Amino acid sequence: MTDNTTSLWEVFTREMNGEYIKRYYWHSDKAVVDYKDYKIIFDNYTHHTTAGGNAYKQGYTRVRIPYASSDNFRFDLYRQKFFSTVAKIFGAQDVVIGSPEFDKKYIIKANDAFTVKALLGSGAIQKKIEAIPTINLQISDRKGIWGRKLPTGQMELCFFTEGEISNIPHLKDIHSLMTTLIDRLEEIGSAEKQKLG
Repeated sequence: MTDNTTSLWEVFTREMNGEYIKRYYWHSDKAVVDYKDYKIIFDNYTHHTTAGGNAYKQGYTRVRIPYASSDNFRFDLYRQKFFSTVAKIFGAQDVVIGSPEFDKKYIIKANDAFTVKALLGSGAIQKKIEAIPTINLQISDRKGIWGRKLPTGQMELCFFTEGEISNIPHLKDIHSLMTTLIDRLEEIGSAEKQKLG
């Protein structure tokens, strides 16, 4: 629970023993939580677009883990009924994991079908994904999903959803999913154990 002067990210940071970074200019305040050699960054982001001469904006909660990539693996996962506003063509193909119930619920695109099956094939990971009502997961080569292109060999494991999540247990579920995914990316040799600044 937060009051008018206490940020959700400030409260979440205290609970997670992380670092709170205050808002500056147009950037949201954020929570940064250490996990092994990684930093998990939680914040809010407003994405601005124009279409047909009209300006639109949409607010998101996003969570990301920058890491060193050994193989340039990329994927995008979202629920069947969720329209992805950031889905891009990057040589990706639709992938079926081989778990009928899971495959019915999600659209998965990847540039390497074998690697995405190795990443998402675990029943434990699928349960963690299914526990989050609205979800878009991806590995992005852009800072913060919508930002500048990252240097070669760097990627971000990203989660985002429309609106601002204000439920701390829900944020902890996302944290648990993200740590499980980065561990799995290490296990399959896609993420290298290298701390990025």
